[in-house]
Amino acid sequence: MNFAKPKCVNGGTMFLFFNLSIMTAKELLEKYKSGERNFSGKVDLRGANLNEVNLTGADLRGADLRGAFLDQANLSEANLEGAEMGEANLTGADLRGANLTKAELTMANLTGANLTGANLTGANLTEVNLYNAELEVTNLSGANLTGVDLSRVKLGRVTLSGAKLTIGQKKLASDVAVYN
Repeated sequence: MNFAKPKCVNGGTMFLFFNLSIMTAKELLEKYKSGERNFSGKVDLRGANLNEVNLTGADLRGADLRGAFLDQANLSEANLEGAEMGEANLTGADLRGANLTKAELTMANLTGANLTGANLTGANLTEVNLYNAELEVTNLSGANLTGVDLSRVKLGRVTLSGAKLTIGQKKLASDVAVYN
């Protein structure tokens, strides 16, 4: 955000004018390629095609990625705190060590995603498809897991304290693997 100096208009009323600079997918990838990693609060990529993109370690706090296509994307160690990712397609995505604290992932597709070491504290994973996903040493404290598909999920040393896990009408699959 680029802030300008306050200006008086309309007989002394004070207004603060600022410019929200939201970047496109192309701009984001160009800046990432040139070495920039901080995109916090600057990204609106609703529905963008980012399949197979490498955004390792990117700061995407508060990003709007609703409905984005991130199949096979590398988001390992990325900071996605508070990101809006509802209905995003993250099939086979690499989210190892990613920070997804308080991220909104309702109805996202995380089939085959690797979430090893990811932090999903307080995240909303309502109706998320985690089929065949890997969640080793993953923190799901306080997460909402209502209606999540846990079929063939690999769970090991997962933290679930305070998490809401309601399967509802969905059957909890007998092929969920839990490791200590």
